[in-house]
This record gives sequence, C-alpha cells and structure tokens, in this order.
Amino acid sequence: MKGFVKILGTVVTMSCLVTGVVCIGVSATTETETTNNTQIVELSVNNLIQTASLEKQVEQVVKICQENLEQKKKAEEEEKAETEAKAKTTIEKKNVTVQKNAGGAAKVTQSESSTPQEEEEEENVPPSLIEQAEIALQNSGGGASRIVALTNLERAQAGLGFVHLDGTLSAMAQERAQEIVECWSHTRPDGSNVTALASEYGLSYSVLGENLGKGYSSPDAVMNAWINSPKHRDNILSGNKSRIGVGIYNCNGKTYWVQLFAN
Repeated sequence: MKGFVKILGTVVTMSCLVTGVVCIGVSATTETETTNNTQIVELSVNNLIQTASLEKQVEQVVKICQENLEQKKKAEEEEKAETEAKAKTTIEKKNVTVQKNAGGAAKVTQSESSTPQEEEEEENVPPSLIEQAEIALQNSGGGASRIVALTNLERAQAGLGFVHLDGTLSAMAQERAQEIVECWSHTRPDGSNVTALASEYGLSYSVLGENLGKGYSSPDAVMNAWINSPKHRDNILSGNKSRIGVGIYNCNGKTYWVQLFAN
C-alpha cells in the first residue's frame, strides 16, 4: 500500500511538474506574442516616421522644382526683354532721317536712345551721295548750277558718281546754245559736228555727249524731258563721263538748253 501511495505521489508530483511545465510553457508563449506585438508596433512607428520623412523629402523636391521653374521662367523673360530692347535700339539707330531747314542745310535728327559716343560717331559719318546731291540741289539756286545739281541727283540715285562742271565744256555748251537757234540739230550751222568744236577749244576727251532742249521754262522742266528720253538719259547716266558743261541762251522769248558731257 505504501508503495502504491508512493507511486501515486510520484505520479501526482510528476503531474504537477508536467502541469507546471505546461503552465510555464503557456506563460512563455504569451511573453513571445507580446514581444512580437511590440516589435510590430515599433516597426509600424518606424514606418510612419520613414513615410513622414519621405513625404517631407518629396515636398522639398517639389519645392525645389517649382523654384527652378520660376527661375527659368524669370530668366527667359529677362532674356526676351533684353532681346526686345536690343532690337528696339537697332531700329531707333536706323531711324536717322535727313530733314531740311529753311536755309536749305541738312539737319540730322537722331534717336534719343543714342549715347554721346554713338551720336559723335554718327556725326562723323559722311552723307551719302544722294544726301550730298540733295544738299547741292537746295543750294544751287537756278540756271546752270541747278542743271548740274539735278544731273548729279539722277546719277546718285542710279548709284553713279558725280559729274563736275568744266569751264571749257561750259564755254562750248554756251556757243552751241546760240548755234541751235539758227540750226536745231546736233550738226552745227557750218555742217560740222560737236567734235569739231571740241578741237577748236582744245578739249581733250575720248567720250563726248550732247543733250539739246528748247522752249522749256526752267532747269527742272528741261531735265524732266531729258531724263524721260532714252538717248538723253543715256548721256546723263553714262558711267564713263565725269565732266559736264551747261549752256543756256534766251532768244525771242524762248530758252535754249545744252548739256555737254566728257570723260
């Protein structure tokens, strides 16, 4: 009996031990789960922190991109404004006009945007041939000098150099103006031509041309007739002629006009 009780006690003891082990096992399992839950919470918190940090970084990147876009837009606007300003300055510089005052002198008006240095440089630029011809025409008065000025204006507009008044040619032209009253022709009253007259005056030349006109009341009128006549126009706009003589003669209320050209 005692042996049975001892065995039973051992079984109970072992049962208790087993139960204790089981209980200890249950307790250990609970702590593990708690630990796991804590780790999950910690991971969740860390993830939230990382997410918040990432969102902040994204916001910073977006902000930087926006700032870059604004700077680029501003730079483009400044470049456009600078280009437009340069273009405006160029146009203003080109808008230099020649105006004539009451005395006939040329007055150059410049853009207000020009600098003193640019104005000085522009003042030192010589006028073009057309501008020179226009000035000479305004200062020519009338008569032979106006014929020369009108001739040179036509030549300048055609891109040709000026012809210069020559004393010998002018004396010949004046004689021819009197001759054509008697004989309206390029042939002289004695049957010779203008080349014979050049020999009489000792004129040296290789090219000689003559324009005649009668009945015109002014230099402008006779020049208009000559420039609209192909043969007369060819004499006026000949590139191989550099000298001119002009003769004007009034007879019986009619004016006779002569142009002589030579190289």
